[in-house]
Amino acid sequence: MLVTAEKERKWRSQGYKPEKRKDETFWCRRESTIGSRFEEKKCWTAEALEENERNSQKYVEDLQHSSNPNGK
Repeated sequence: MLVTAEKERKWRSQGYKPEKRKDETFWCRRESTIGSRFEEKKCWTAEALEENERNSQKYVEDLQHSSNPNGK
């Protein structure tokens, strides 16, 4: 998957760094686990990051619509 400069800037600003593994690029960052002081390195493909973004946006939109069912 081709990553645009805009996507790369966005992901880098969120703490992701690209890592090459064989012939594939993964986007990785360290995240804290709830209830722990230890950070864990988590990596995703560009496709997975985009899917996460779409799912997050849909979740927010669904919450907004369900919290105000009458549109008022």
